[in-house]
Amino acid sequence: MTMTIWQFLQYWHLFSHIGSDTLPNLMDSLSLCLSNSLLFLKMSLLWLNGRIIYDMVARIAEDWNECSSNHSKMQLMISKAILSHRISKYSIGTYTVVLLLFGAGNMIVQKTMGSEQLVEEKQLIVKMKLPSEFDASPIYEIVVVTQFFVQFTLALLAGMLNALIVTLLGKASSIVKPDDRYPVHKIP
Repeated sequence: MTMTIWQFLQYWHLFSHIGSDTLPNLMDSLSLCLSNSLLFLKMSLLWLNGRIIYDMVARIAEDWNECSSNHSKMQLMISKAILSHRISKYSIGTYTVVLLLFGAGNMIVQKTMGSEQLVEEKQLIVKMKLPSEFDASPIYEIVVVTQFFVQFTLALLAGMLNALIVTLLGKASSIVKPDDRYPVHKIP
C-alpha cells in the first residue's frame, strides 16, 4: 500500500513537470520512478509465485540435508552458498552506496543555492508532488528524513530481492538437466 502511494506521488510529479522542468530534473525523477516500478513488479511477481518460491527453498533445504553425508557434494554446496553471500553483499552494498551518493548530491545542491532561492524552492530528495505544502521548517525536515528512510528501505529490499533471484536461478540451473528428449549436440 505504501509503495503504491509512493509510486503514485512520484509519477504525479513526473507527469505534471514533463514539459516544464529541466532535463536533469526529469531524468532524476524518471530514473527513480522506473527503479521503484521495477522493484514493485519484482515484489508482485514473487508474491504471486510464492508457492513456487517456497518449493524451491524447500528443495534447497533437502539438498543440504542430502549433501551432509557426502563431503565433496557438501563442499560444492558451501561454495555456492559463499558465492550467493558475496553476490548479496555486493548488491546490497551497491544500492546503499548509490543511495548515499544520491542523498549527498541533493544536499550539496541545497547548500550551494543562495539563501533566498533556498527559501523559495526547497527540493525533496525524491521528486514527488505532495498534496499539501511542505515548505515549513519542521514539516520539510520530517518529509526529507521520511523520504530518505523509505528510499533506503527500498534500496535494501531491491538488493535482497536481486540476491534472492540470483540464488534461485543458480539453484534452478543446477536442477534442470538435459534429458533424452532434447539431446545436447556438441559443435566441433
